[in-house]
Amino acid sequence: MDKLIFQEHSGNELIEMLDSNADEVENMSYQIHLDKTELSERKSTFARLSIEEARIIEEKKAIVDEFKLKLKPLNEEIKMVRTEIKTGAKDAYGKCYKIIDFENERVGYYNERGQLVFDRTATHDERQTTIMSTVKKAM
Repeated sequence: MDKLIFQEHSGNELIEMLDSNADEVENMSYQIHLDKTELSERKSTFARLSIEEARIIEEKKAIVDEFKLKLKPLNEEIKMVRTEIKTGAKDAYGKCYKIIDFENERVGYYNERGQLVFDRTATHDERQTTIMSTVKKAM
């Protein structure tokens, strides 16, 4: 088939020639090849759009980073509270008092409220009686 037909006609006359010679008229998708000027314009448009897209992506990244910074302490606290709920206890740091039970060969650590927070088996060195342990035992 010919690449071009009825080129000696233009405008409405071309449409009339196509309409009168067509077996059927259908609406369909197709491609129109761009000439050099149109192709150059499309490349310029593409460059402009790409630059704008990069700017928006950078702006989005900055906003997302800002939200991540806001969420970080909240997420850490949520994690800590979730662990406390799960274990039924919370972490603490403070002065503890070591008490050796020579009879049972155990060592207990008590917080400032007098609550046992940790106990373990006494080491060999801790099993040795001292003057203080003898005085405690006498009381």
